[in-house]
Amino acid sequence: MPRSGAAGRLRLAGLLIATGLLSALPTLFWTHPVSFFLFAGACGPLVVAGMLTYLWSGMGDREGPDAGRAQTARPRALPSSPER
Repeated sequence: MPRSGAAGRLRLAGLLIATGLLSALPTLFWTHPVSFFLFAGACGPLVVAGMLTYLWSGMGDREGPDAGRAQTARPRALPSSPER
């Protein structure tokens, strides 16, 4: 079932990070200069893209100019006590 909105972006972020980390595992055990280029050129960008997607998912699904502002609650008046 396809997910939209923030849930879909979080799933995509997790998938990108997991793919980047799993593809980095072989480069840790491969002792060749090409392994660094594979790590820096393929694994690093996948993890960074996942982190940026994660941050983007926290900013989405808001509308209007005041959507990012927190709603402040008005203080309630205390009940008046009876005069003695």
